Amino acid sequence: MERRDIARYPFVKAAREAIQEWGVTPEEIASEVLYAGVRRRGVERLKCAIEGVEIPPAPLRREEEIMAELLSYVYSRMIVSAIAEPYLLQWHAHAESDLTYRYLMADSTKEGERPSRWRVVVEVAEELNLEISVNEESFVANLGRPQEVWMHFTSFLRHSTRLSGKEWRLINREVKRGWVRLRWEEFLRLLREGARERYSSTLTAILTPKIVDVMEDDIREVEALARERRERYKPKPLKVVELECFPPCMKRILAMIQGGENPPHHARFALTTFLHSLGMGEEEIVRTFSSTPDFDESMARYQVRHILGITSGTEYSTPECSTMKSYNICYDPDALCNKEWMKHPLTYYRVKCKNLGKTKEG
Repeated sequence: MERRDIARYPFVKAAREAIQEWGVTPEEIASEVLYAGVRRRGVERLKCAIEGVEIPPAPLRREEEIMAELLSYVYSRMIVSAIAEPYLLQWHAHAESDLTYRYLMADSTKEGERPSRWRVVVEVAEELNLEISVNEESFVANLGRPQEVWMHFTSFLRHSTRLSGKEWRLINREVKRGWVRLRWEEFLRLLREGARERYSSTLTAILTPKIVDVMEDDIREVEALARERRERYKPKPLKVVELECFPPCMKRILAMIQGGENPPHHARFALTTFLHSLGMGEEEIVRTFSSTPDFDESMARYQVRHILGITSGTEYSTPECSTMKSYNICYDPDALCNKEWMKHPLTYYRVKCKNLGKTKEG
């Protein structure tokens, strides 16, 4: 790896070692005038995450630029830790993993005389504990990198669960002795998921009250932006929907959304059709998805309108239980789910409402 890579991939061991080498403490980052630019960049990273836009890459030519960028990432994590809200952590993880993915793409690309840095990408994969084997025999000269990678099935399963499409189901992959064949582009997609998991599962140490007090203005600014986003799309309660009657699969998908996670595409489709069947309209359904890290109102509205038949001319139905199982989104089945005659999430809803004495069937 080059020196700049510690700022491009801040989760690598070399980045942690550099911070220790510099001897910069959280107190100094939060309070000293020397790091005012670091703090501004750290807040900018979080603003991008909250607004759902790309974090712009920083110039990383000189040591001071590398240091400022890496410390700005640390400061953004400090703010997320201080606020301690799951939805903000997930927005942040999504935006940072997107920036990582763009760096991975750039390092995998050969342009003119500039060679591909594909070996750096492999190092990043190893830092993320992805068990891989690179097929260098598939090296393509004009691309400057191998065409395929083999990944152990345990790593593949761990990072492919959130990706939609039949191609991400293990049964549809080429597997040899426990290793899954991937095209390079697919390998990068899984690396992005690995980075997102790393960003969402690790936070800086608990901050002292003194540090939090110094950061108060930046914390308030970020909190206000996050609150504004959540309020803007906060769904209005509908009496026609009895949440306690929801089947476990729909409860889980809703919980993922409310927890700031990105459900798989098929899970979003299933929930959209289910809510529509219960009487929810376009506006309420769009707002339901507003807590997802990758939420884009125009895109969400386009997809919802398509599924509801407003633009497509075809009103899609809620998938049957067998379809939910085939897409691996049949979550937490209970005793009612396991009844031989239980074939559909809407059947579950109606039976559960009847059993609970509810009058609304949706």
